Amino acid sequence: MAMVEVSMMSDGDSDLESWSSGSDSSGDLYAGIDPELMPRQRDPFGPRNARFIGVGLLATVFVAAAVLSSKLTTRQDARRSIGTSESQENEFIQESSTFGHETCTKYGNHPYDIHGKLTPCCGNLVSCHLERGGGEWETCHPYRTMCVERCSSENISAPKPTPGTARSYRLQSFNVWFGNHNYAAIAKMISSHVDPDIVTLQEAVADCKGKKGIETDGNPMADSIVWELNQRGEHMNITWKVANPWKHSWYWCGLNIYRSDLWEMEWHHELPLQQNKDTRGACGARFRRKADNVRVCSWGAHPAWQKYMSGKNEDPKWARDAVRKVSNLMKQCAAAQGTHTIFMGDMNSDNFEPIRRELEFNTGWKWRLGFGLGYDQIFIQEPLKTSGGAAVCPIGRPGCPLRAGCCQNCSHPEWAFSDHPPVYVDVTP
Repeated sequence: MAMVEVSMMSDGDSDLESWSSGSDSSGDLYAGIDPELMPRQRDPFGPRNARFIGVGLLATVFVAAAVLSSKLTTRQDARRSIGTSESQENEFIQESSTFGHETCTKYGNHPYDIHGKLTPCCGNLVSCHLERGGGEWETCHPYRTMCVERCSSENISAPKPTPGTARSYRLQSFNVWFGNHNYAAIAKMISSHVDPDIVTLQEAVADCKGKKGIETDGNPMADSIVWELNQRGEHMNITWKVANPWKHSWYWCGLNIYRSDLWEMEWHHELPLQQNKDTRGACGARFRRKADNVRVCSWGAHPAWQKYMSGKNEDPKWARDAVRKVSNLMKQCAAAQGTHTIFMGDMNSDNFEPIRRELEFNTGWKWRLGFGLGYDQIFIQEPLKTSGGAAVCPIGRPGCPLRAGCCQNCSHPEWAFSDHPPVYVDVTP
């Protein structure tokens, strides 16, 4: 009403106020009056007044938007500031979960943060001191502890495989898990429970430092394992060496180690692979057995993981990609007369048949699966014969882990604190 009165008075209609407020009649206010003498009624929402209202509303909107924008910018800046200040510290802080009503440290993680604050292990897990390493990736954690089921593997007895023949040799594929720095347990698993000639190690990447006194040469995990193997075989004249050096360029490769008292390395090559925005690789070496000049090229790989488009099962796409890209090097390695080839590792897919066909298509050789359990597979070039293929403490067997892989528990004493069982097979030329 105030807006109507101001509008009418401004046009000189001085009688409007009495017309609009001086009568209580509910009839026609202008009955009997000449239409020419009637005062003109103003529409408060007419074009002229609408312009005034629109301008006012638009100004209000602009002011509100400016205030809101300044507040949002301030919040974004604050979030950036918080994220920047915490980014380095969060690299070291252990993953935590809830158990009951308290926060606790999950399996395979560090119970201490970088400041030394303790978050107890979940459930029945215990905090074990790690003699070496203990960090993940290449970052050293300042507190060498980890939450696991138990601190020792001495009470774990893996079955020893049947010895091979005089002509056969044993191949082993072992994903040791990058967070596993119990090198003594790994060495015991290899030498005492499997006793292979050649081993391909997956995820044996860079530790923060090797065992004191070791010439690390850039891959202390593999070197530390070999150091422990040589310690165990010292009184039996058993020696081991690393065939493929570890580097960032072929980060997730399969590194070959071998019995240097029985075999001589003649050639090696490391092929970097970029797969699914990750650095992978295929690493190979040619070995000659000293006793009879038998030659074998051993290739190790750990291709990237990917699901099928349907979301069901793992697609061997990246294992096939590795085969395609390394096939020419395979032929180069096998150029020496009488050389046969092996391809083994954690293929990140249990669908081995497409990988076998890819090997045949790209090399022109006949291949078959010598042994496989889940992702861990050993492919053999024919006419090599195989026997005795097995896994240590296979998944699901009583007393053995129920699953492999680092989805929940990443460290199992039955597998030398790895998340995969060692697999092996005997090969006869």
